[in-house]
Amino acid sequence: MSVALLPVEASKSPAENLRRYIQELRNENDLVLIEQEVDPDLEMAAICRRVYETEDKAPLFMNLKGSSSGGLFRILGAPAGASSVPGKRFIRIANSLGLPSDLSEVCWGPVKEHKLFGNDIDLTAVPNPKLHLDDGGKFTQTFGIAMLHGPRTLVGPVIPRQDIRVTRQMWLDRGEDMPFALCFGVPPVAIMVSAMPIPKGVNEAGYVGALTGNPVEVVKCETNDIYVPAFAEIVYEGFVSATETAPEGPMAEYHGLIFPGESRDCPLFKVNAIAHRTDPILPICVTGRAPEESHTVW
Repeated sequence: MSVALLPVEASKSPAENLRRYIQELRNENDLVLIEQEVDPDLEMAAICRRVYETEDKAPLFMNLKGSSSGGLFRILGAPAGASSVPGKRFIRIANSLGLPSDLSEVCWGPVKEHKLFGNDIDLTAVPNPKLHLDDGGKFTQTFGIAMLHGPRTLVGPVIPRQDIRVTRQMWLDRGEDMPFALCFGVPPVAIMVSAMPIPKGVNEAGYVGALTGNPVEVVKCETNDIYVPAFAEIVYEGFVSATETAPEGPMAEYHGLIFPGESRDCPLFKVNAIAHRTDPILPICVTGRAPEESHTVW
């Protein structure tokens, strides 16, 4: 006896559909069909406990004692237990949550509807918001920190514990400016994932795809080799200077406090290209005391 799938189920991810999940276990050789009659009164539980202890294949009990002909239901044991599949000990958990998916590179996306380059760019003409009375300037990137500095420059912190600092250090070691792409209006789930403590080396875009069940569609930037969400609202492209800095801040923080007049020198972000949708939308976070995104999301 097999586990039948309806046509509509075949396209589902294992995280969305139990039968697709079971099919994936079979594909990974991590499922055993038990055709022999098993008593659901303690015997079945004992088998499952043994499976947990030995990290053996997940048992699908096909013939339960006391069931009518054909059985009312079958039982799947240890659906999220550890596995003995080489190199895939937690494959069942991964399939339950959704496996990271590769990015889907497309040749065009709505974010490419309009493009600006070089001297055609004037960031000061954009309605950048000033969020608090004592803020040191206008902040374009409010889900991180990127303060408007000039017609083609932004300034923002590169915090040591964050990946951006690690990446920038690699470029500094080469004596070069670091290319960047600053995206606004990205998939909402990406905003949440960007702040999660995901283990180093795990692709955040792949994690987003795992959560949604669909790969993130990305397009290549106009001036560098970075890929950005095809359905983003706005993308700034450019370089983070290896040597130039400018004052950043102050900005009111999530704890509701600000230190007026205080600023610090941070790397200069030079913008040399902008891509955006027609009538683009800029999401903002007005940091302060709860509740706001610093508390509801991060």
